[in-house]
Amino acid sequence: MIERYDVLLRNGTVVDPANGLHEIRDIALRNGKIAEVAPTIAGEARREHDLAGLVVMPGIVDMHVHLSPFLGGGCGHRMLARAGVTTALDMAGPIEGVVDLAARHGCGLSVACVNYLRPEHTIASDDPGRDDIDEALSHALSQGAIGLKLLGGHYPLTAEATARAIEAAAGCGAYVAFHAGTQSAGSNIEGMREACELSAGHPLHLAHINSYCRGQIRDAVSEGEEALALLAAHPHIRTSARSPISHPSTVSVASVSTAYRGVGWRLSGSSVAGIRPPARGWPKRF
Repeated sequence: MIERYDVLLRNGTVVDPANGLHEIRDIALRNGKIAEVAPTIAGEARREHDLAGLVVMPGIVDMHVHLSPFLGGGCGHRMLARAGVTTALDMAGPIEGVVDLAARHGCGLSVACVNYLRPEHTIASDDPGRDDIDEALSHALSQGAIGLKLLGGHYPLTAEATARAIEAAAGCGAYVAFHAGTQSAGSNIEGMREACELSAGHPLHLAHINSYCRGQIRDAVSEGEEALALLAAHPHIRTSARSPISHPSTVSVASVSTAYRGVGWRLSGSSVAGIRPPARGWPKRF
């Protein structure tokens, strides 16, 4: 009996770090899910694509993007999709702008947003009290955001207000991300050290760690070593590293909607993305 599939992707270089796979494979999809991955798949499908020369991989999760009128703009959706990203976290907002651009420019990405705490925009001052922070957080969540972003490197709050915001988010199970820096410490290794202290054991996404250990205070090597030690001592803090080709990102795999060569399709269970390898080829190991 001949197997019938919805889609057959043939001859693509499958890169699947979670399963240790980096080989040319065929992939069969049925009912929106990956049905088989093998060197050669016998069968028929309503659609077949020859992916020779392309990389096929699980959708990338980018944990630091900007997709709002404030930063990034609407073109970011298609740029991310063409790069193989399928899920992304907007790391500033404002949430209203993120939602508006997604409605007008979206191409199948799953996008979440943390809304910024910015004096004279979402809060009145650089030293908001707990009531003001709770109100800003409640508004952000009601509009669809998953939490707050502290823009310490650009619009620093007082250290006390920063600690209050981290505590407020933790109190209601909301996400909170922090570009280190307050009015007491800069966006450097000292600011990172202070951020760890201000977190007080609460969950925190501390963005682009290597921005804080570039030799601004001491030599870069010793700052990098301190940054690693700080993360080891504060396991409740998660981080993302600054990508050399775009913006900060933490990359992992996801099973969400995707785009293939700019033409989007949705896969409810698993997803793949076909992207062209760089001219020098892909590394053998990740």
